[in-house]
Amino acid sequence: KYRESLDDTLDTIMSFMTERFRNILTSEGYAQDVVEAVVSVEFDDILDAKRKIEALSEFRKATDFETLGIAFKRVVNIVKDHTGNVIDDHLIESAEKELHSSFNNVRGKVEANILEKNYADSLLHMKELKEPVDTFFDNVMVMDEDPKIRENRLSMLAEIKNLFFKIADFSKLSV
Repeated sequence: KYRESLDDTLDTIMSFMTERFRNILTSEGYAQDVVEAVVSVEFDDILDAKRKIEALSEFRKATDFETLGIAFKRVVNIVKDHTGNVIDDHLIESAEKELHSSFNNVRGKVEANILEKNYADSLLHMKELKEPVDTFFDNVMVMDEDPKIRENRLSMLAEIKNLFFKIADFSKLSV
């Protein structure tokens, strides 16, 4: 009983802190959807969350952000709660090889920059996935009739989504 009460109290405090943080940053001029996109993914380090919000706010000013945001949102929306499994390289067909290869190339750069808390560069590297994601969606039927191929494609997209979510939930951004 005591543990439940303590957990409830901690949840209440975290909810208050999160809401207060949202209000402070939006009053400072940060877009509400940018703040929400970052805070909804992770909020255990206030300074780190602010760094992500600053980087995403700057990144959003790019002229091609709208098309990039749409590509990221497509990935997030199609996999929704799909956690993904190990990707079977033998099931990757030619139309999806470009995305798989690009993702493997970009992931290391993004993760290295995230470790250094360099979110601006992480976002710039994520941008490299835009064309391969668009090409993938133009040429590949994700929901293939073969359940193994479908699962493999969803798992690949889930890995991409998980990489995005290290900074923000792009589906919460208005583009």
